[in-house]
Amino acid sequence: MTASVSPAGGQHSVHFAVYRWKDGSPVAEIERGFDELCRMGTEVPGIRLVSWGVNDSEFSKGYTHAMTIVGNDMAAVRAYRELARNHPIAKVMQECEEDGIGADYDYAPTAS
Repeated sequence: MTASVSPAGGQHSVHFAVYRWKDGSPVAEIERGFDELCRMGTEVPGIRLVSWGVNDSEFSKGYTHAMTIVGNDMAAVRAYRELARNHPIAKVMQECEEDGIGADYDYAPTAS
């Protein structure tokens, strides 16, 4: 699911996270939550893309879902994350999360 997409290229920042859920977690509700959170990307200036997907890699170590946020800069990514953190579905997801791993990246334009 993609919330918003802006032209590629140039400087941008990314937050990527993978999640492992507690046994018995309502996965269908969590996935609907991911959809809702992705749609919120259009509400934050500077957000280019918000997406999520299922991680079915043999190397997943139980981390079954992933989310990616791409913004013009890290300030936009942080603003989106703060908005998402306060969405009602975030509470459900946080209560169900057994573990999560996230990373932030800043990409500068490459010289031609």
